[in-house]
Amino acid sequence: MGRKKKSTIETPVIPPQQDIKAIGTQPIGYQGKVSIKIQHGNKTISTRTYHNSGMPLLFKFLCSALSGDFLDGIRPCKIKLFYYPEAEKGVTPEEFNWAYAFEADAENKPKGITPFITYETTPIVKRVADVVTKNSNNGLTYHYETTFHFRVPFALISDTTVHMIGIYPNNAYYGAEEDVSAYYLFVDEETGKLWEPLELKDVAGNFSIIVDWTMALMNKPVTTVDA
Repeated sequence: MGRKKKSTIETPVIPPQQDIKAIGTQPIGYQGKVSIKIQHGNKTISTRTYHNSGMPLLFKFLCSALSGDFLDGIRPCKIKLFYYPEAEKGVTPEEFNWAYAFEADAENKPKGITPFITYETTPIVKRVADVVTKNSNNGLTYHYETTFHFRVPFALISDTTVHMIGIYPNNAYYGAEEDVSAYYLFVDEETGKLWEPLELKDVAGNFSIIVDWTMALMNKPVTTVDA
């Protein structure tokens, strides 16, 4: 009998498991804008527009809503205006920290000028025109925004100085002013290094402050390197 031929079938080599790393990511960005108008009746006396900083409580609400758990208690819907004594003692906006400012003694921490004020009309949600960007996959940034409209009556704001404003959750209560959803400091917009408070000491008569607080969410595509 002849010899048996050797099998030419080779056992496949299974490569070791590897971590798969994404080359591109597409995070969601937040941008806040606050428009302040001083009105006398239906006449606008002055308008100022600012950008503001989002805080952890805001992003907790957004992520909870995405998961299907709509936490109405932390939904941002109220504002409060503040006077900051330390601003007149030399503390700069760059030195200010919202979380720690309310831990100061009663004399130095921000003073609430108004109670919590709820928006007066249904918030408006709209899609903003797509913006062409270099880094996005399709050359577009998708952008939606919600605007809250508030009116602060003259009786609450006459003869005062406003250094900061915060937007608060639905369950906000007196004594927990540090738990803000987002805030803005009235500063010089060009440098951000000097206070530029809203002076209302000379305002008299039937005046109101109109606050339009816009919260925008958009995709911000970026490219990462596989390490």
